[in-house]
Amino acid sequence: MQTVESILEIVGLYKPLSKAMKPSYSMRFEIQSDLSQLKHAREIICDFCRSHAHWPVREEEICQIQLAVHEAMVNIIRHAYENQCGKTILIEGACLMDRIMFRLHHWGLPFERASVPPPLFDGAAENGYGLYIMEYCTDSVQYNFDEKGTNIICITKKRKAD
Repeated sequence: MQTVESILEIVGLYKPLSKAMKPSYSMRFEIQSDLSQLKHAREIICDFCRSHAHWPVREEEICQIQLAVHEAMVNIIRHAYENQCGKTILIEGACLMDRIMFRLHHWGLPFERASVPPPLFDGAAENGYGLYIMEYCTDSVQYNFDEKGTNIICITKKRKAD
């Protein structure tokens, strides 16, 4: 059976990390596209950040990472899966020497970041701030997809100099 990485490598969406960049710790888990699953996912992400970083991750940084991944999961459920329950979201976490990275894989509708304008901060909108929050809380948010229907959101938080 092929792994997600091997399939993505074949289609050009994944490049294996060099030996020096391989994570010292990684994890992966699946949730179903149901908003009730978000709390459990946030807890797993928090535990991962606290337990396996190469540096002491401050609580503020953990909250930022949790919030960014939470917003990505909500966007997948609401927009990519159009609120359909029971669809898979695969979440991978990797702790590298200089960053923590989470990749969220889904098989819903693809997303083009350029198609969404920045939010207006005039108090008129009740929603539409998720992408802004994700980008504000992290160092990098990347969106990739292929013609076979695999979508990946990659969220990265870099280590800050002490």
